[in-house]
Amino acid sequence: MKKNFWKKRKSKREQALESSVCFFRITFFYGVTLLLTLGMMLLIFHFSGENATLSSDLSGGICERIIHFINQRFQLGWNPIQMEQWAELIETPVRKCAHFTEYTVLSVCANLHGFSLLLLNKGEKYSGQSRRVKLSMVRPRLAYSSLFCVLYAISDEIHQYFVPGRACRFFDVCVDSGGILAGALLVWLILRIGIRRKKEESRNRFVY
Repeated sequence: MKKNFWKKRKSKREQALESSVCFFRITFFYGVTLLLTLGMMLLIFHFSGENATLSSDLSGGICERIIHFINQRFQLGWNPIQMEQWAELIETPVRKCAHFTEYTVLSVCANLHGFSLLLLNKGEKYSGQSRRVKLSMVRPRLAYSSLFCVLYAISDEIHQYFVPGRACRFFDVCVDSGGILAGALLVWLILRIGIRRKKEESRNRFVY
């Protein structure tokens, strides 16, 4: 009875306004996540299109700055030769971490965009309450978005095969896939917390 009474308190005009505002927010969220996803894809494509010399100079410069900072921060007293050796030693791990990070960001953007598609598809039923979106509906969207990111990672490695001095490596695809999985899990946790919190708010609203 309390639930029905609370629903009747809203006029049709208020419901229409709430629906319009909600649709605008979902559409805005859809557009932003789409642009972020495309932007990350273009950024990754740009980095992959750099030849071996440019790519090595970029990663090598970052490693030199890291070693220089560590040397100064902890006052290790390394000479230039030692610093160069340490920079060469950490270059590969730094490059792999960069791969992992950029695909984690891509995964977050793509999975949020997949969630926005779910909201748009439920547009005629969606009333501004996240309780209408169940966790069981979210899982397939995250799976599809993550699969898309993995396929893009594979295509990215194929792209590198045709870039002078670069190579196509299965290990890099595995590293990229690890970042994609990390991004998907992060989005899953955020959505799980958000949806459950909305359910709790809805229960409390009906009770009081």
